Amino acid sequence: MRNPRYRHALLPLSALAIAALVLTPQLASASSSSPTASAESPQTSWADAFNRTTERGWGDQYESSPTRVASVADDAGRIRVNGGERTMHESTVAESTDGVVGATLSFSAVPTDGHGATAIVTSRNNGTGSYGVRFRLDTQARGVLSIARYDEDDVQTVLRQDRLLIGEVPQNAPVRVEIDTEGVDDVVIRARAWVIGTPQPDWQISATDSSDEAVSAPGTPGIQTYMSRGNRSIYLRVDDLTVDSPDLKPVPEPTPTAEPTPVPEPMITPTPTAEPTPTAEPTPTAEPTPTAEPTPTAEPTPEPTPTPTAEPTPQPTAEPTPEPTPTTNPEPPAPPVTPPAADGSAGSLAVGQTAYAAPADAIYVVPEGSRSGGTGTKASPVAGVQHAIDAAPSGSTLVLRAGTYRESISVPFFKKLTIQSAPGEAVWFDGSRPVTGWTQSGATWVAPWSTFFDPRVSFSANQDETSWWVNKANPMAGYPDQVWFDGSRLTQVGSRSAVTAGTFFVDQAARQLVIGSNPDGHGVEASALAKAIKIQGAGTTVRGIGVQRYATTTALLGTVSAEVDGITLENMVIRDNATVGLFAWNDDKTFRNLTVTGNGLLGIGVNDAENLTIENSVVTGNNASKFNYTPVAGGVKISRGTDVTVRDSIISDNVAATGLWFDVSSSKLTITGNVFARNGREGLEIELSQTALVADNYIVDNLNSGVFVFDSGDVDIWNNTMAGNGRTITYMQDERRQEVSGLRSLIPWVTSDVAVRNNVLSYGGQACPMLTQDLTNQWFGNDFGVSQDANLYHRTSASSPSNFACWAAGSSGTRGFTTIEEFRSSTGGDAKSVLVQGAPVIDPGTWQLTAVSPVTGAYALPSNIADTLGVPAQTRTVGALTPPVTAR
Repeated sequence: MRNPRYRHALLPLSALAIAALVLTPQLASASSSSPTASAESPQTSWADAFNRTTERGWGDQYESSPTRVASVADDAGRIRVNGGERTMHESTVAESTDGVVGATLSFSAVPTDGHGATAIVTSRNNGTGSYGVRFRLDTQARGVLSIARYDEDDVQTVLRQDRLLIGEVPQNAPVRVEIDTEGVDDVVIRARAWVIGTPQPDWQISATDSSDEAVSAPGTPGIQTYMSRGNRSIYLRVDDLTVDSPDLKPVPEPTPTAEPTPVPEPMITPTPTAEPTPTAEPTPTAEPTPTAEPTPTAEPTPEPTPTPTAEPTPQPTAEPTPEPTPTTNPEPPAPPVTPPAADGSAGSLAVGQTAYAAPADAIYVVPEGSRSGGTGTKASPVAGVQHAIDAAPSGSTLVLRAGTYRESISVPFFKKLTIQSAPGEAVWFDGSRPVTGWTQSGATWVAPWSTFFDPRVSFSANQDETSWWVNKANPMAGYPDQVWFDGSRLTQVGSRSAVTAGTFFVDQAARQLVIGSNPDGHGVEASALAKAIKIQGAGTTVRGIGVQRYATTTALLGTVSAEVDGITLENMVIRDNATVGLFAWNDDKTFRNLTVTGNGLLGIGVNDAENLTIENSVVTGNNASKFNYTPVAGGVKISRGTDVTVRDSIISDNVAATGLWFDVSSSKLTITGNVFARNGREGLEIELSQTALVADNYIVDNLNSGVFVFDSGDVDIWNNTMAGNGRTITYMQDERRQEVSGLRSLIPWVTSDVAVRNNVLSYGGQACPMLTQDLTNQWFGNDFGVSQDANLYHRTSASSPSNFACWAAGSSGTRGFTTIEEFRSSTGGDAKSVLVQGAPVIDPGTWQLTAVSPVTGAYALPSNIADTLGVPAQTRTVGALTPPVTAR
């Protein structure tokens, strides 16, 4: 029996949402502390009355995704259902083919937004898919029923559309929902739902699945949930999950296991989600053009994420709040992997230069097509990585021999593997293939082509949010098609008539690829695969390989996706993919010595993850397709991250977008020893988050703010060197406040308690080089709780830039201070700081202080910060403490 197919938490089931469900009274009599089967022989029924207590998950005979939302108490399973989040909870026992699966479910409240809430009772959960009866409770408390099939990737196909069955579900009323499946070639699916206490109806809707995708294999029962974004979290109570089947597989006695330590889960801010039909995930990037900040226009759905204006008394204009980057399910952590790389250098070793030792029982692999057969020994390798994965037992090491692997692979649940290159051998996963058969057609050349990709842009399958993500200047950004001419990327255009030299067009109607350059004597390759590596095996390590040229759509959530706990990625190059290079969710991950570059939308996306480390990595040149910077374009975007460390890395030159962006209730953030340079918007943004240490970084030449603290508190900014940024530091507040009651005291979304000490702050060109701004025009500068002192400031003259700082002034907007003395007198800040006007205080070649830099009365470094940085406590100096990290 396979694990539930954990999908990213932001993938919705569809416009249909969840509902209140419950079971018939006669089924509530089971009394065992774990799921039970009848004593009959052969066994024909199984029931779980949830007579036990768990705090994370439903016990050892279930797999939940995410585990943290599931618990058992008071003789019922509980699921916390958050807006915009999908959950899955599947039994690992009670396998059957034909028969009835039912559950009694009830919701704690009626949803208020969108299509409401949907609960799905599923059957035949197995490696090929499942069937589900979908009961939706809409915002008017009505019950709607439909039937769907889910494939192995949880792509949903609706087999029977909505039917309104219950005019009003009483508040908290239990509803019994049942699904009956019968047959193998022609599968008949029937469903019904009724409020407990009313007569049990006959089967109310039905469908017959005669397709090639019909789920014919036996599988287990389960529950799924989804609720439309915009709703506050509610709870689903699940009781009496039952199976009645003539072919029920005998259920083994459960082995008692210790309860896991409960882990609190931050509630999720509503985010747009859609049908779980995976499509590739675009990663836009754009060249930074130093221009005044644009006046934002209203975006379709997201909450506003305002961006500061550049003048001394700016009038705020709101930008859309970026969507958090998606997440899902936890699994046990992996042991640390010792890096072969030398300390102090960032990025991957060149592909082919790693030298990982192979264990004696390693399974050797070569590219598909290079041989047939193979037993997996060094002398007789297996052809194809997925073939090797399928055959390998958990705990195996796969050693990939040199070559180009044009395939998509998936490490399944419950299989922990190490996948690595052979010592000194170059291994590339390549999503493109050579294009041949060219003929001239006027001023263009055409070749047969039959591989097409979904251009709709959304992290949710089957939704189209292109107007939010894509701008008119780059209308093809969301199209994942890619073509290379002698290794150089061609530019996609929107019509055959627009093709000129250096461009291409995908003509689906004619099933042709059209280019504007003569291919005679040249190599032409085009993306033919969408996904490279999906990791669902907890504790898996992948290292020493390159991944390039996949046509990943946004809804596929990354060319490489790290989807469960304990994953280590090391010495990998992930480049030139259509949207997001690497996407991750769940806990206990280490990304070490990665080079993530040239991806179309985003380098690395992380959502809902705890205990994440990104170190010694290079993330550069992403958003190459020039998407809008919201909701998620740029270098690294992390939402709902807890205990996140980003250190000793280079995050630079990301196009028209932010370098490193924390968002939506992220907390306990450590950002040290990095270089944030030349990004097309902010170098570092901390938004809607709490508790961050920003120390020993070089933050230089970013187009907008070097550091942007937005609706975030408890931020320590110590011993950084910032130079040449459009604005050096921005502190901003708007009307948003934490919407999750349990997090309001922990992560309130309020800018406060920001300490800025011992930094070198060399101003760039904006008129307000340091800004506090309240977009509601209520706060004054000192209301932000910003404490600045012992910093070394620099500007080229007393009038360039014209202001030392611009501070919020309530209904008057902002007030400009032209001198540090005026600023001190009004705010009480920067008493020990020094302002130099004239000669540079930083060497532009090394970013180190010049010999003529004045001495300031620096504060002694607090012991906790000194320990984090690995320097002596009581260190007293200004600026970054160590030389900038360099790329390999």
